[in-house]
Amino acid sequence: MNLAGLPLTLVTGDATKPARVAGKFDLIFADPPWELWETEGAEISQAAVGYAVDEAHARVILEAPGGFAVPVPAGWKLKKVIGKGKGQPAASILVRQVGD
Repeated sequence: MNLAGLPLTLVTGDATKPARVAGKFDLIFADPPWELWETEGAEISQAAVGYAVDEAHARVILEAPGGFAVPVPAGWKLKKVIGKGKGQPAASILVRQVGD
């Protein structure tokens, strides 16, 4: 698939450094080094949701080791975890908490 023809903005960077990006996004994917989750998990989650648009359709996908409970910032909820178990990659999908 050719992404160049799609109406999207792709931003890449180092998950251990603050992004230098203006604006907000509908979909955020972050895959920080696994060893950071134990010591900086709350900060990672908070930083990721900070780039999301303030709308119900926003999604944040965080990759972490399977079996690790990704911290969920206030105003968000864990929609689903997709993975194959402990020690394997797992994707935690966060959505805005609306009307709960």
